[in-house]
Amino acid sequence: MKNQSYVELTNILKQKIDRLLSEKIVDYMIVYEKGSLWFKTRPKMIRKQTDMEKVIWNRYCQFNLSTFLKSLSGKDENIGIIAKKCDLGSIVELIKNNQIKKENLYILQVACDGVINWQKLENLLGTKVAKAIEVEEDSPNLVIKMPERNIEVLKNDCLPDKCLICDFQPSPYANDFLTIVDEKIEDIKEIKSQPLPNLEPLDNMSYEERLGYWLKHFSRCMRCYACRNVCPVCYCSTCMFDGQEGLWISKESKTSDNYVYHLTRAFHVATLCVECGECQRVCPVNIPLMKLNSKLAKEISDTFGYQAGLLIDDLSPFKTYCQEDPDEFK
Repeated sequence: MKNQSYVELTNILKQKIDRLLSEKIVDYMIVYEKGSLWFKTRPKMIRKQTDMEKVIWNRYCQFNLSTFLKSLSGKDENIGIIAKKCDLGSIVELIKNNQIKKENLYILQVACDGVINWQKLENLLGTKVAKAIEVEEDSPNLVIKMPERNIEVLKNDCLPDKCLICDFQPSPYANDFLTIVDEKIEDIKEIKSQPLPNLEPLDNMSYEERLGYWLKHFSRCMRCYACRNVCPVCYCSTCMFDGQEGLWISKESKTSDNYVYHLTRAFHVATLCVECGECQRVCPVNIPLMKLNSKLAKEISDTFGYQAGLLIDDLSPFKTYCQEDPDEFK
C-alpha cells in the first residue's frame, strides 16, 4: 500500500465505525489512534461519534487489539474491534474458550499487507527511528527521510516474521472486510518470498547446547510479565505465578526461576498460541520467545494435526478424547 492508500482506508474505516455507533450495532469500538510520536499508534476505545477523528489506520498499527477482549468477558455489551488477519486467530481462540461471545462481537477486518518492526528497521538504519522525519513507501522499498539524507530499505526486511507469510485474505469470522475502494486484494498483495527463520539450528543442537542457549536468554529476564500481560490467549483470572499460596517459583528474578516461568507459560498456551508475536515484540530484553512458541506449535501440528486459531469448532487436542486414540485412557 502507498501512504495515500492508508488515508483512504482510514476514511472508509471511520465511515463504517460511524454507522456502527450511530445505529447502536456496537456500544463501543476498540481502535487505533495516533501515539505520542509520529510513527507510533496506541489502542483506544471509543463510544462517541465525536471521537471518530482519532481513529487511524497505517503500517504502524502493530498491537493485537484482541488482548483487550480478555477483560470484557461476561459484560453485556456489544463490542466492535479492528482486526488484522493475524489478530483474527486470537479472537477465534477467545471465542472457542468461552472468553468472549461471538454474538457480542463485531469484527472489522482491515486489509493489512504488513506492519513495521521497529527493531528490524533500526538495525538497518543503525540509529533510532525517532530521529527520522517520515517514512514513505516506494514499493518494494521504504524511504526513510532523515534530517541529513534519505535512506532506502527493502520493505520486507522491516516486517515482522509473521507478515512475511500472511496472505491477509478475508476471514470467515469477520463481520466486514475493509480494503481500498475499487481496489482488489491482488493489486496490493506483494510476493513475500523471504522464508521465516527456521528452527533447524536449535533442533540440531545437543540437549546441553539447547539448555545453554535458553538459560543464556532467560538470565536476562526481569520477570516484568509483559509477555504474559500482552498475550491475547493468556487469560486466566488468577495467574499461578501471582498466587500467594503454593508458589511454584519465587518472586525473585533468578535464571532457574525464569526458566520455569517461561517454559510453564509456553506449555500453558501451546494449543492456544496463534504466533501473533506480541510477547516477543514487548519483551524489553529481546528474548526470542517466538522460537519457543513456534517450536511447540510445530510439535502440536506434527503430533495432532492441529493448528490454533483456524476454526471455532475445531477443539484443542488437549480437550478432546475419542476411542480411536492410540493411548489407553486412564
